[in-house]
Amino acid sequence: MIGIYFLGLSTNSEQRLRQLLIDQFCQAAGGPCIYTGRPMKLSHSGIGDGLTNSEFDAFKNGVAQALDENGVRQRPKNDVLAFVESLRGEIVER
Repeated sequence: MIGIYFLGLSTNSEQRLRQLLIDQFCQAAGGPCIYTGRPMKLSHSGIGDGLTNSEFDAFKNGVAQALDENGVRQRPKNDVLAFVESLRGEIVER
């Protein structure tokens, strides 16, 4: 569902996006990383006709699946998902 937004990215762009996500999650968890990307509202404005709650839910579900696949325990998983959810208002446009 959200994969369409990543079609055509160069390998370099994919790596940069991946690193930005890692840094953002790491910083939110109190780690030593510093997120240097743009604010979420700016990063996601004007994408297609605007991102929907369903698309946001698909991303959030993907994060949950990745956490499960990597054996993350429930409490830290809930913390990460709460952080993701806190971004909904800045990302969803319609």
